[in-house]
Amino acid sequence: MRFSFTLTLFLMVVFCWSAGCSRSDHATPLQTQKKVHHYIYGDSGAVYLSGWSPNGQQIAATSLRGDQPVPLVITVDEQSAEELHIPKPQSWVSGWSRDGKEILVESSADGNPEIYMLTIASGQLTRLTSSDANEWHPSWSPDGNRIVFDSDREGQLDLYLLELTRGVLSRITTSLSPEQYGRWTPDGSTIAFYRHMGGDELDYDIFLLELEGLQERQLTTAAGDDSNPDWSPDGKRIAFSSNRSGSYKIYVMCWDGAEQQRLSTGPGSDKYPYWSPDGKRIAFQSNRGERPAVYIIEVGKLPACSQRGETGT
Repeated sequence: MRFSFTLTLFLMVVFCWSAGCSRSDHATPLQTQKKVHHYIYGDSGAVYLSGWSPNGQQIAATSLRGDQPVPLVITVDEQSAEELHIPKPQSWVSGWSRDGKEILVESSADGNPEIYMLTIASGQLTRLTSSDANEWHPSWSPDGNRIVFDSDREGQLDLYLLELTRGVLSRITTSLSPEQYGRWTPDGSTIAFYRHMGGDELDYDIFLLELEGLQERQLTTAAGDDSNPDWSPDGKRIAFSSNRSGSYKIYVMCWDGAEQQRLSTGPGSDKYPYWSPDGKRIAFQSNRGERPAVYIIEVGKLPACSQRGETGT
């Protein structure tokens, strides 16, 4: 689950509701720009990002040293990292709360991955899920009252919504295909996620799920793996990783799937994009150097996107 440029072209990408979409076998035309990539941090193992702190000064990540995950807090300007003490082994960090006081954690110390909340100041670890299933990729709602995560408690990966104050759990996707990696819009009304499309192992597309009515919309249809969506702070765009050009690169599209364009350039594989709180930068993992490391790319000027609500959402 977990392991689960510089020509300029122009495109208007056709988007559609999932019920009417068909897969495309041809390569999607792209608009590509030359961007500057800044090295931020490297470790002895692969580094998996989990998002920026609310003040934009740090990035939560997990370094895999051998078979041991090591939670980290990376200070961007200093290009350094400190280990984050979590009182359970086999733990991965999964994103800050809005006030920066807590971080979501996955831990498989008890056998299967479960979700916890770490209070940073005290080191207190609070368990949020408890089942025999595998629970992954938790993401906090903007108001801090809910989390979305993926779980195979019904036999395959689906998205679930947990209300933290009442402890109410709801399954919000029920298709026959695995879904994972739910990420909230800044207004908390919609979740972006990716779904396996039934082809080869790396055959994923990105969808939106409106929480009111649980209506879905398919955003990508290119052959290959479109995954790891992350919303811009203004809710107008989604960054994602894709191997549609051969190797994985970072792409950006409008919230409705329009104006899909490649953002990262150069050698290697680029994955796991996370938008900075000011919307000016995207952090991502890349193996373009001697080992996987964290890089930041300046977003720059992007094509205009319609406001959400103008085209039916």
